[in-house]
Amino acid sequence: FTSEKGNILIDSDYTAQEDLLFVNFSQEKKMIEFYLGDEGDGHSYVARLCFPEELGDMTLEEIKKNRPDLRSLAKSAKFAIHYGGTGFTIANNLNLTEAEGERVYNSYLKAFPGINKYLKQVQNKAKKKGYIEISNFTGRKYWCENFRDIEHNFREVSKFAKLACNYPIQAAAAETVKIAAIYFYGWIIENNYFGKVLICGFIHDEILVECPKEMAEKVALKLKECMEIGGSYFCKTVPLKAVPEIAEYWCH
Repeated sequence: FTSEKGNILIDSDYTAQEDLLFVNFSQEKKMIEFYLGDEGDGHSYVARLCFPEELGDMTLEEIKKNRPDLRSLAKSAKFAIHYGGTGFTIANNLNLTEAEGERVYNSYLKAFPGINKYLKQVQNKAKKKGYIEISNFTGRKYWCENFRDIEHNFREVSKFAKLACNYPIQAAAAETVKIAAIYFYGWIIENNYFGKVLICGFIHDEILVECPKEMAEKVALKLKECMEIGGSYFCKTVPLKAVPEIAEYWCH
């Protein structure tokens, strides 16, 4: 995908969007401290806390360079657990034994105790009400219409509980981008840039814009500002940052 002659593309996306949404929602203290301290590679940080015996006093850069296996394992475990997965999920996803999966699962929750508390809270709330509060901002809900019929079916209830962990994060991720677009479109209209500054697409956590080359820096800064405003509705403890890139082609 390339820009038209005389134009250029600006592609802006959020940095670690789902991670930071989860940190803000769960209020896990160690993760808050890490991200506010801007200490470096988050996946290596998680790995060091999950595998203290193996990684000891290694720096985050050393872990990333020398132990990509444990870093990758911690990364995969993190996403599985954040969305309601268990030791079995980790074992199944990573082709580990159930014992190994449980070890990683327990190590992760021991390292980040606030996460388990948050996950149980959203799961219990959904089970009690029979619906998932997808978004406190828009009021959207996901109703389990036959919840009373399945409440004694462990498999179905477990599936519903996992959705209770997943949906609020996914919804907030989508809503940050939509809110950002509303602010950015308002700026376009207010400045008579309609038809000149073009919103080309929304790709997950990205907004792709096209504009004349001479406006690129100005538009990039405004897009970044609007996206970070969108993030501020949900990320009040650790801010969500956006990074714009200017290029003649879609660079992501």
